[in-house]
Amino acid sequence: MALVVWALAIGVIWALQVKGSAQWWAWCAVLVTLVCGGECLRIARRMPAHLRWDGQRWLWGPEGSLGDEPHAGRALLCLDAGFFMLLFLQPTSPRTRGTWLPLPRSTAQWHMVRCVLHGPIPADDLP
Repeated sequence: MALVVWALAIGVIWALQVKGSAQWWAWCAVLVTLVCGGECLRIARRMPAHLRWDGQRWLWGPEGSLGDEPHAGRALLCLDAGFFMLLFLQPTSPRTRGTWLPLPRSTAQWHMVRCVLHGPIPADDLP
């Protein structure tokens, strides 16, 4: 949230200082930052509170649903920076939308999650 506010503040200051035809582009950059910031906040609100591997599939859900997770499916590793991972959680139900999950290294089961994600993919999970 703080990063979005800082980006907007810098963009507005820049847009106010720019003169001529470049000012139009500066205000467009402010608008894009606002839209992207809103999308980031929307994604952060619906992020799962926990992620669990049951040996065959990933289970995830909101806080308090441990053992009774409403979503199951695949976790696709999109980015592994060593200290941070970005996963896309793809549900098995076609009616449910996937969600993004950022995982910092401070996550309790960091090593286990990395081992499972980098391990072999079962043949029935291949696209």
